[in-house]
Amino acid sequence: FATNASALPAAPLNGLTRLFVITSGGTASASEMVINGLRPYMPVITIGATTFGKPYGSQPRDACGTTYSAVSLEVANVLGEANYANGFVANCPMSDDLTRELGDPAELRIGAALSYITTGICPPFASVPPANGAQARRARALQESVLTGEYVPGFGEVRRPAAVVD
Repeated sequence: FATNASALPAAPLNGLTRLFVITSGGTASASEMVINGLRPYMPVITIGATTFGKPYGSQPRDACGTTYSAVSLEVANVLGEANYANGFVANCPMSDDLTRELGDPAELRIGAALSYITTGICPPFASVPPANGAQARRARALQESVLTGEYVPGFGEVRRPAAVVD
């Protein structure tokens, strides 16, 4: 530990004037806490789809061979704002583009974010050109598995319970 505060490095957010977050229905928990926690301090622009809506936390407890995960906390920002159980609606709604690799500037959400950063406005919706090859087949297979309910989220992904209706 440094004994002198001036010897500590600058906070990583010093100088940050706005934050862009690419969102989907799977954006939840810690990501939503970052969005909500920074909103009182700077513009947080969400691009994509409405987030999952998980302002709650729990601590699993075992009792008589059963594990219970009752809601035990609600996360609020400095203004006391915590009511985002229905998620954050995207400031700049944009379809997901499963035909392009993650990080590709031509992908709709990444492209919208880059355009918004440059121009200061949300670009209009652009259609996705049809893709060919293995990448397009993977995207169609993923979309089909989500629609049929066969999709199983991977590590770190969130899936709404079947009883929740949008």
